[in-house]
Amino acid sequence: MRKMPFDSRAVTRSPRTTAPGGVAGFTLVELVVVIVVMAILASIAVPRFFGQGEFEAPAFAQELASAARYAQKLAITSGCRVDFTVTATGYALYQPQATDPVCSGTLTMTRPAVHPATGEDFAATLPMGVTLAGSGGTTLPATVQFNAAGIPGGAAAFAIDTLTVSIAAGSGFVDVQ
Repeated sequence: MRKMPFDSRAVTRSPRTTAPGGVAGFTLVELVVVIVVMAILASIAVPRFFGQGEFEAPAFAQELASAARYAQKLAITSGCRVDFTVTATGYALYQPQATDPVCSGTLTMTRPAVHPATGEDFAATLPMGVTLAGSGGTTLPATVQFNAAGIPGGAAAFAIDTLTVSIAAGSGFVDVQ
């Protein structure tokens, strides 16, 4: 069997342009089209990744409910009243100043409760773009007093955008709806 010599004219070129070294590449038009398509996709997708507004209100509602539950548990475990104060800008938990014997006499509720995870004051500020208001007869600022048995002094409800955090009067049950 006889070998045929190689004829370079028989090889068809690809429709892509080739660089002087014979390496295939993309045309400038193709590169510009890809960049434009990527820019359009980025302008649509990036705000979804970085815009957290729709997530902050539900997260703050859950945080507010968690803080109310913690205030209730802290009152039970400490055997002293705990105040859960909610304002239009956030919330804070307060315990009584030291008395002897503990929790006796007139209680001054000015000592911030300590957050068990951070060691700082148990308080939070409302995220930007989220609204907090009283609901169902509760006006802000409002203080819910949990007694040593964890029972609140009254019912309270707080509206965070479209969600409501409510605290039941008799049981202290905290619910987010």
